Amino acid sequence: MCFLLGFLFITCFSYTWGVRLTQNPPAVTVAPGATVILSCPLHDDESNTKHMGWYRQVEPGKMLQYVVFLNKDLSITHGDHIERDRFVPSRGDSKGSNTYFLTIRNATKEDEAKYFCAIWFVSSWGFVRGNGTWLRVTGTSLPTVWIFPPSSEELSTGIGSVCCLVKGFYPGTVEVHWSVDGDAVSESVSTTPPVLEKDNTYSVNSCLSVTAPKWKHHSFFSCTVRHESSSTIIQKSVNSKHA
Repeated sequence: MCFLLGFLFITCFSYTWGVRLTQNPPAVTVAPGATVILSCPLHDDESNTKHMGWYRQVEPGKMLQYVVFLNKDLSITHGDHIERDRFVPSRGDSKGSNTYFLTIRNATKEDEAKYFCAIWFVSSWGFVRGNGTWLRVTGTSLPTVWIFPPSSEELSTGIGSVCCLVKGFYPGTVEVHWSVDGDAVSESVSTTPPVLEKDNTYSVNSCLSVTAPKWKHHSFFSCTVRHESSSTIIQKSVNSKHA
């Protein structure tokens, strides 16, 4: 069916009897993890014989992506790779309401796009679309840092790891550096790539490998974390004499 094609707004025949869809505001900005509701009021129409869909365009000139379709009977059909629990279409529940909504939960940077609503009329195969609403997802989240000493079991083998767990930061770029008794070290450091968590923040795990003699000889093992959410450097240390 033509409404499933990314270029439907160009190729499908439009016959709308002066029906209008307005999408206001033209742009919405939310923080990562927020819930946003996009609205689409339908004007100058009293017919119930219609279906409603939402599409999005990541950049001007790019192909439209089918997001979700709300059928006349209020059943819902999602596009490919669209998370059903995050993208939920609906129609206003007040008497005579002709406003449609798209609720996007736990917004992520990947959701940024211009979202279009469109109505299809069963009797004529005509359609009308809205002017679109840009969704921007911006903001930062400060990381939380924990440091863990090597276990006695590890050290009994002759080598262990001091590890820093960095969680809850956004965007997903972070710097982790290590020092021993105040002297920077870069060898024997292993840091995982950022992992996207369920709350749409990121985490990394960074470990410094140390030999048992080095652990015994030195006192303070420290990791420092830099993230764009703050100009303050976060530093966590463990004292080998008291670990």
